[in-house]
Amino acid sequence: MYEKILLAVDGSENSLRAAAEAIKIASMNAECTVDVVYVVDFSKSKNEILHTQGREELDFSRRQKLFPVQELLQVKNIPYTTTIYEVNQVQLLLSTQMNMLLN
Repeated sequence: MYEKILLAVDGSENSLRAAAEAIKIASMNAECTVDVVYVVDFSKSKNEILHTQGREELDFSRRQKLFPVQELLQVKNIPYTTTIYEVNQVQLLLSTQMNMLLN
């Protein structure tokens, strides 16, 4: 089956449902890993920066959106990695993932 699953997470209920489906698929292959990705939109992050005390608080609030998904993966013993990208890195991410899939 699948060896890698790319899971986009934004803290919403939809991303939790997607995580549940990714876990079902990953559970079918002991060698499967899940790449959890959160994309930061700078047009919105400027507003986030104005409403936080500093960089550490901003990073913490972003990581809090990832926590429920990470917890689900840990409970099911699914190996995963977590990466936070900026919007301008998304194109690079997509091309990298496509190259990995094709090779």
